[in-house]
Amino acid sequence: MKDSFTRQLCFAVDAQGYGRGNTAKQTEMQNELSTLLETAAEAAGLHRKNWSKDPRGDEELALIPVTEPEHKVIDAFVRELASQLYARNLDRAVEDRLRLRLAFAHGPVGLGSMGFTGQVVVKVKRLLNSGLARQALAHVPEAHLVVVLAQDVYTDLVVGGLTSLEPTLFARAVVTEKEFSADAWFWLPGVEPEKLRHALTVPAAAPQMSADRGLAAVVAATQGIREVVSSRYDRGADVSHTLGVFRRIVELVDVHAPMTTYGSTPQIALAYVLAELSVIHNHRSQADPAAEFGSAAQLRRDMDLLAESMSGVEVRDFEATRRLIGRMSLVDPEQFKQVAGMHATPTARCFSLLWGLARLAQLLDNPGLVDAELPSDVVQRKNVLEVRHGPSDGCVQIDLAVTERIGFRIAAEAHHVVRRYFAELEDAWRRSHLIPPTIRFELDTPNWRDRSLEVHEVRVDPRPITRLLMGRALYGDRPHVWLRELVQNSIDAVELGGRRDRDYVPRVEVEFEDTHHVTIRDNGIGMTYQQVLTQLSVLGRSGWRDTSVAEGADASAFFGRFGIGFASVFSVASSLEVHTRTADMSESHGIAIRFSSADKPFYTDFVRCPVGTEIRITLTSAMTFTEFRDAMTDLFAYLPPYVVVSPNVHIPSSLSDFSTLARDAANCAGWSILESTRTLRVEAYEVDFKIEILYDPKPHKRKGRGSGRPKYGTLGRTTMTFCVDGIRIDKQYGFRPYDGASGPRQGSHNLNLEGCYVTVNFRRETAPVAASRNNLDIDGDFKKELAAVIFAQVAALLPKLVANVRTSCINGRDQRRAVLATLVNLFPDSQHRYHNRLTDATFHPNEMLESAVVVVYHAQCPALIVSRAGKERHALLDDVNPDQCRTVVLESLTAHAVFPAFVRTTGLDSWMVATTFHEMSLIEQAWPHEAPLRVVDEAAQLYEDFQTVLPEIRDGQLWLLLRGDYALSEGSVFGDALILPLPGRKRGVARDIGLARRRSEISATERPRKMFNRGHALLAALEQTLADGDETKRATVQVWLDRLCKDVLDERSVRAANVVLRKLLDELVDITGTSFSQWDVKDLTVS
Repeated sequence: MKDSFTRQLCFAVDAQGYGRGNTAKQTEMQNELSTLLETAAEAAGLHRKNWSKDPRGDEELALIPVTEPEHKVIDAFVRELASQLYARNLDRAVEDRLRLRLAFAHGPVGLGSMGFTGQVVVKVKRLLNSGLARQALAHVPEAHLVVVLAQDVYTDLVVGGLTSLEPTLFARAVVTEKEFSADAWFWLPGVEPEKLRHALTVPAAAPQMSADRGLAAVVAATQGIREVVSSRYDRGADVSHTLGVFRRIVELVDVHAPMTTYGSTPQIALAYVLAELSVIHNHRSQADPAAEFGSAAQLRRDMDLLAESMSGVEVRDFEATRRLIGRMSLVDPEQFKQVAGMHATPTARCFSLLWGLARLAQLLDNPGLVDAELPSDVVQRKNVLEVRHGPSDGCVQIDLAVTERIGFRIAAEAHHVVRRYFAELEDAWRRSHLIPPTIRFELDTPNWRDRSLEVHEVRVDPRPITRLLMGRALYGDRPHVWLRELVQNSIDAVELGGRRDRDYVPRVEVEFEDTHHVTIRDNGIGMTYQQVLTQLSVLGRSGWRDTSVAEGADASAFFGRFGIGFASVFSVASSLEVHTRTADMSESHGIAIRFSSADKPFYTDFVRCPVGTEIRITLTSAMTFTEFRDAMTDLFAYLPPYVVVSPNVHIPSSLSDFSTLARDAANCAGWSILESTRTLRVEAYEVDFKIEILYDPKPHKRKGRGSGRPKYGTLGRTTMTFCVDGIRIDKQYGFRPYDGASGPRQGSHNLNLEGCYVTVNFRRETAPVAASRNNLDIDGDFKKELAAVIFAQVAALLPKLVANVRTSCINGRDQRRAVLATLVNLFPDSQHRYHNRLTDATFHPNEMLESAVVVVYHAQCPALIVSRAGKERHALLDDVNPDQCRTVVLESLTAHAVFPAFVRTTGLDSWMVATTFHEMSLIEQAWPHEAPLRVVDEAAQLYEDFQTVLPEIRDGQLWLLLRGDYALSEGSVFGDALILPLPGRKRGVARDIGLARRRSEISATERPRKMFNRGHALLAALEQTLADGDETKRATVQVWLDRLCKDVLDERSVRAANVVLRKLLDELVDITGTSFSQWDVKDLTVS
């Protein structure tokens, strides 16, 4: 029997108003419903014939087979059905409209003798016939269809993102029918979600109350009180919404804990109005909710006005409430307990309760009050969607509109702080022997898809919290950062020792003993017993904060600026032993401190030891020497000369000796480094600045652009290393000084430089570092100024860089190749536009660097000069005779078929050749002579005087038949080709003009688009055919030429052109009597 049950999607549909129709009407509705369902399913790509159906009049229950995609049923099928219903009802009277209810649920279902069985069948019918489903249609006349999804269907398909439906389209409600109760999600296709939510809450908008008692009487009494302070209620829509949320919360709380049990109607009404006013005043002032909500002074002035006209409230009530107003706080909720007699006065007691409910409403409805830095789309909206009874007695559920993680976080914080307030309030009431109201709130975010983020209360356990602060959470993924902290502490200690004794010789030793033991010792100032207790063992206590230290007085050593550096060792140590002694202590009175972990007791004793401090760490996990070496070189760019590491790990003793590339030397084999170190100021910081430029010393000998290049994926292109007194803080592969469109070129993250390695070393006293010392706290202005410094340094080094490269060259050709290759390697942006002519064909967008490149090119790069005879020579631009050579041609144009004719007709004896547009730009900028430079960088320039370069032939009969944009010529430039396209479309006869006119009607000075090769065998045959003057042949040839031009030579599709060409060549046999070989279109045109 169990095997007959399967998990399936269950679907139910019902037509509204079916029972009110007569037999004919019911028959019509059944037929129409069946047709609509069939058509919608077919349009959605579903196969309704495979559905197991149980039709009953206007209602149908169906099981969707597993072969049908469930997301299509919920999405496409429902949308199609809604669309067809809309079209069907568009021109119908209200009473003739067909309106449907749909329900979906998922679960085990079987087949019994009288139909489908299983709880899912019961569920889907309860959802379909629920009062809320009927109510949604009843209160939204324009709706044609209401869809109800069970909770699991909504979560899996809608929230799970498997459909195109947004969760914001749905409204949640609890469906209670007979013995059935469950959450369900409602959707009205084509209707605003706000109308749906309103329709679902209409019957429960307010509890049914007698007009003369209970909360209804309180609400009525508040009207008169509000009139006294009516000017305060001049408010906008946002605060009105918040006040509505507040009232709804009070109504639901009153159901479980009637407000009238806490005081009389006037007393409760006064407290209620004061709570409303606290919302209004706080909304106007936008005060920080972490401080006091609502202005105490403003509320007291309101109370003065109300006291003159209020009746039914005793003077002591007013006085206690006035005192209470100044003590209401969410930050320190215990303050209100200090108000004498608060709980003996009903108004004050009610106000303390209602004030907390008002805070809850305001914080949840206005997230911006919790965090003023929230984005505007989070701040400016009514965040509370609905307030309703929760799933259990005494619980109020609040639905929020948040759809982002930050909104969820802010709501959780608000919920937490108000819960804490009510916990204190409950405690205060119990101490006064009063029965406190049992108030519980639950938050829900029905529109939010990301259900992975949840909120939980934190319970503090000192052990994991201590370890959290000492480990990865603070220091990131640098597991041995404790080495940095302890070594730096020792350096601090010896520096202080040097301040007190001019003859002092500092020494710090870092010894790797074995895989489980590391010892760090120094001869610094040591620690007294008091300093051990007050600083070394206190997390967060730092010698940096003792100003007497900076002045050289007797004080504690620097244990990190933030007081947590020493504690980092507990993240890796199973035990820790410290020996320390100051200079004024006897040798036998040193102090031994033994730690096992940060959350366990530590022990002190006297020990014989030298002045200074020795720390021996026993590691929990083994650390190899390789790991120790890598950790030290990763943590320190350089160490002072007095720091001795044993065994030696070869850490430099100054910035000038440090190289970013040292650890990657294997990847740079065959390449050289040009470096510069200097001290300068970047914004407010004085820094030591070092730049290293990795370059190829023999680029002219490389075979291809990528040959022998370093592995930049490993090294990084523009690499920034930031240090503080030699401690490596951060390393960035790529540097982004610009935000968005503020930079000269968007998307540049390497400063448009390649192979530049920069090290910036800050002074520790001014370094902008975070508490972990793993990253910097620098802004965009600093980055921009640093980028300017880098540009200036590269510009200063560029002449020397190029000079170094030229030393390996033996002739001008090699020098030119080497200089250009070096510039291209250094400025990668020029590579991306290698073959494009841009108006900004520069090597670098920075003007200083671009000028430096021009100067270097002018002084050190020989230009390539070619003579008409084909001889090449190289000379610097200063040595070029402008009377003999002042034309520069793009290298690609020199291979053009027309170029020899261009040289001949223009009388060029020699010309310079530019390999790329970027070199062309450099020659233009660096040209040193008064005689103007002629630049030929476009193919169209070769044809500027086309009648000279490629003279048109206007004799015979054939040229008279040509289109206006075609002409005849001849010469070696054609080779075996039939046609030569002339570049520069805007300079010649346009195609549309050529189609309308013949070449004979156009002046010879107007350049054609294409030139025919008169010497081609095909044209020679046509010319011979026209020689006898036969007009019939003339007309036939003209039509044939027009088809050749239009359907072959102007056709963009090579395949289509070849098809026509074969037909034309076959026809040409009949026209000329000559048979021609089958050419390909590509063979007809000069390449």
